[in-house]
Amino acid sequence: GNWSETQKLTASDGIGNDAFGVSVSLSGYKALIGASLNDGNGIESGAAYVLNLDTYDVSVNVTGLAPGNSIELLNNGGDNITVYTDSVATFPTSVINGRGYNVTVMLPQPTSPNQNCVVTDPIGTIIGANVELDVTCTTIKYDIDVTVTGLDANNSIELKSNGQTLNFTGEGLQSFVGIDDETAYAVLLTAQPLSPNQTCTITGGNGGANDGSGILDGETVAIAVACITTKYNIDATVTGLDEDNSIELTSNSQSLDFTGDGMQ
Repeated sequence: GNWSETQKLTASDGIGNDAFGVSVSLSGYKALIGASLNDGNGIESGAAYVLNLDTYDVSVNVTGLAPGNSIELLNNGGDNITVYTDSVATFPTSVINGRGYNVTVMLPQPTSPNQNCVVTDPIGTIIGANVELDVTCTTIKYDIDVTVTGLDANNSIELKSNGQTLNFTGEGLQSFVGIDDETAYAVLLTAQPLSPNQTCTITGGNGGANDGSGILDGETVAIAVACITTKYNIDATVTGLDEDNSIELTSNSQSLDFTGDGMQ
C-alpha cells in the first residue's frame, strides 16, 4: 500500500545539530519516521514525519430485512458487524489500498421470518476509494397445497386464500403459490356444490383448529378438501293392501317388503 504524510514534527526549541527524530515507530496503519538530519530548525536539527497507510472503508447497504430480523456480516472471514434494520453499516477495520475484500453473510440466515440475504459482487480489490456493497434480503416464500377428493364430476368448487383463487372441476391437487413465510392463511370455500348437493369439508393447516388455517412456518402446508354427496330417503306408504297379500317394492338396488298397510 501507499503511505501518505499527514504531519511533520519538529522540536519547538530545536537548534542545529539536535538530531531530533532518530527512531521509527509503527502502530497499526500509522508510522512515525525520524529524520535526524533534517535542517528545519538549523543544520541537522532533525524532524519526524507522521505517515498513514492509505486505507479505505468497506460498507454494506442492507435492504429488505424484515422487522425483528438481523444479519451478521463478515469481511475477509472476520471483522464482524451485525445489522438490525435496513441501513448502511461500515466494517470497523478499513482495508489497505490494493488489497482485497470478501464480504459474506454469516449463517444462519435470518429466521423470523425465514429470509435469504445475498451480497452483490461480494469479492473485489480496493482501488483508491471506499466501497459500498448492496445486501438484499428477501423473505422465503412457501405454497399451500390443496387436495380435493370426492367432488362429483358435474360439480365445481372455488377456494380462496391470500388473494388467490383455485377452481376445481373435479378431484385433484392445486396450490396457492409464493406466500411469504410467517404469513397468516385461511383456505375458504366460497359455496357448496349443488349439482348434486354435496358438502365439502376443509381440514389441515398448522393453526391447531384443523380447519385449513394457520401461519406459514418454514415449509409448504397441505390442506385437504373432502366432498360428500348429500343423501336422502324415499319414503313409501302403502294403503289398502289385503292382509292376505304382500308386495315388494324395489328402487336403487334396495327392496321393501310390505305385508299390509304401512310406511317404509
